[in-house]
Formats: sequence, C-alpha cells, structure tokens
Amino acid sequence: MQFLTLEGGNLAIGLFVILAALFVTTRSFMSKNAFKVGFTSVVIIATTLILTHYYFTTDRMHKVEEGFNIGKIIICENKMYRNISRSQEISKNKGWDLKDNILFSPKYSRTFHTARCVIHYKNKP
Repeated sequence: MQFLTLEGGNLAIGLFVILAALFVTTRSFMSKNAFKVGFTSVVIIATTLILTHYYFTTDRMHKVEEGFNIGKIIICENKMYRNISRSQEISKNKGWDLKDNILFSPKYSRTFHTARCVIHYKNKP
C-alpha cells in the first residue's frame, strides 16, 4: 500500500507513456519490429524509473526517521503558505512526534509525511 501511496502519480504518468507507446508502435506506418523493440523498451524504462524513485524515496524516509529519533532537525516542504517560508523545521525538541511515517505536533495544524522531508545539512552530531 505504501508503494501506491508514494508512487501513485508516477504510476499514472508511466501508464500514460506506456499507452502512448502502445498506440504509436502498433500503427501501420511503423516497422514490423517497432512494437517488440519500442514498446518493450518503454515498459522497461518506465518500470526502472518508478522502482528507482521508490527505492530512493523509502531510503530517504528511513534516514529522516532515524535522524528524527536521535534529535536531528528535519526540514519538510510546506506548501500550505505560499507567501511565507516554504519549509518547516521539525525536531523532537520542538514538540513534534513521529508515527507511521507522519510527523505531527499539537502546536501545528498540518502534518508532514517523511517522504517529503530531508535531514537538515547543518545538524550537529
């Protein structure tokens, strides 16, 4: 389920590209080998890109979770307020908590998914 949550948009885009490749490679003006080579290549590339993105996202999520648990500052994108800072600094010291990959605080109305966060580069060990 986590895969569908994180990669749902990319799966939709990939499916559109695959359907476009299917349509184009089956046209009469294409060579007889176009479907076998072109369509197969598009499917392999789309699958590789989506799986690679999922791997890097989940790896970053684990690093954010580990960093949060040891007290490092986490930076999350904040798209709620466009005219203010676009990022939110989060740490245990500021009253934030982590459950099921969601960062939340009783002082803040918005929650953040760890997939949209990174560890602050200026953290002190």
